[in-house]
Amino acid sequence: MKTANYRKRCFDQIEGKVAENKALTMEVYRLRLEAEREANEKAAQEEGMLGLTQRLADKDREKKGKSNYWSLGHSCSISLTIKHYGRSGG
Repeated sequence: MKTANYRKRCFDQIEGKVAENKALTMEVYRLRLEAEREANEKAAQEEGMLGLTQRLADKDREKKGKSNYWSLGHSCSISLTIKHYGRSGG
């Protein structure tokens, strides 16, 4: 009788540990999925921010290129060649 009770108690403990292990395994699986989803969302946000940053930098460069062309050290040199033709009589 003692052996039967001991076996039942051991079996109940094992069943409890198995159920607890299954619950913990499911929790780990859920947390992994959640972490993966959040990592994907973060990567998508970072990609969007990078694209936005690039677009803003391009617009800034374009704006500076148009408005500050001369102030950036660019100069314009115009050469005029004036030919003097001799006038006859007048």
